[in-house]
Amino acid sequence: MERYDIEKLRSLSCEGVAQRLGISVKHHKALCCFHDDHTPSLTFRKNKFKCWSCGENGDSISFVMKVLGKDFIDACRWLADEHNVIVTSFTTLSTQKEPSPLCTGPSPSPRPRCSRRKTRSYSSTWSTLGTVPL
Repeated sequence: MERYDIEKLRSLSCEGVAQRLGISVKHHKALCCFHDDHTPSLTFRKNKFKCWSCGENGDSISFVMKVLGKDFIDACRWLADEHNVIVTSFTTLSTQKEPSPLCTGPSPSPRPRCSRRKTRSYSSTWSTLGTVPL
């Protein structure tokens, strides 16, 4: 999943996510589902939530993770399905491609360095001849 897709999911309103989860929200406040709450202490502002009693806070993805007990990828899947957000393919560790051996660590033999002397002598050779090939 791309970073852009994650940002789309994070930008979802936490208040709307809470309502999809069956939490009654009034005036941007709700009873906290993370502890035994008798007065509304869970507040929603923009795309963030915070409980002023127990201190839980976060964005829409972390809210789904904490309420439903899902991991990050499953919470993103749930949010995408519930809010009809189209995201690129979800890849897990088992389906990811192995990195190529060229990208892992230093190469066994270092690449030769370009020498400035060679470049200077090459350009000076052409300048002394008076013509540059096209």
